[in-house]
Amino acid sequence: MGEKCKFPDKAVSSVEANGIDVMALVKSSGIPYNNGKNTVSFVALILFNI
Repeated sequence: MGEKCKFPDKAVSSVEANGIDVMALVKSSGIPYNNGKNTVSFVALILFNI
């Protein structure tokens, strides 16, 4: 195991780590995921507890 997180209150997990298939999500939403050669696309998920 590695080191413990120094800032656990600021830690975030990836969308995939929460069991969400990102490729299926962007395809079903019509969001372009492949933005061309030599590019990196990021997908984020923001949840609000209102």
